[in-house]
Amino acid sequence: MDFVPLSLDIETSTSDLDGQILSIGVVRFDNGENRYIEIRHEKLVVSPESMAVNRFNVTTLNDNKKYYLHLADPLLQAFLTQYEEGTQIIVHGAATSNIIKEVKFIPMGFNVGSFDMSFVRKYLPMTAEKLGYRSIDLNALIFAEAYKTGKNFYNLKRSYKKSAFDCAKKHASELEPHHALFDCYIASGVFSLLTGIKPSWL
Repeated sequence: MDFVPLSLDIETSTSDLDGQILSIGVVRFDNGENRYIEIRHEKLVVSPESMAVNRFNVTTLNDNKKYYLHLADPLLQAFLTQYEEGTQIIVHGAATSNIIKEVKFIPMGFNVGSFDMSFVRKYLPMTAEKLGYRSIDLNALIFAEAYKTGKNFYNLKRSYKKSAFDCAKKHASELEPHHALFDCYIASGVFSLLTGIKPSWL
């Protein structure tokens, strides 16, 4: 496989790029390896609607256990700098040889390309360089299935997320929806159901 789906989710202080990333979670779909980082802010723009959804306590945003963006970015970049053994085909002959190649991660999630990655590219550029330009939007896959089967998109999406909830609770029992890492597990579960691919960790 020349790429690995990477479930990615962020929580933000507003729904537009005037806001900031509050937290980011990533989960490798193939083996379940994950990272979760909360971002430290001394000041930032917030919207009541966004803060109500993500339930972040504004009094802890400057907690010294969190990471400033300039520290979080290289941490995520390091996690995403991974290598695996691949196969190189010799053009002038039938022989093959093993090579070591860098893993290419493709962001995967709900609206991940239009929303999450716009924040990642702006605020975490080193991390963004490790991610593919294209993304796997789960909404698009569900729309395709709804069109094919004649089922209602919203009912179908709700059903998939409900089925994936157990997957998220299995791996993050102490967390709830709208936590970045929990939502990564939800996305991984939905992707598994949509594709019929179930990695051993899932």
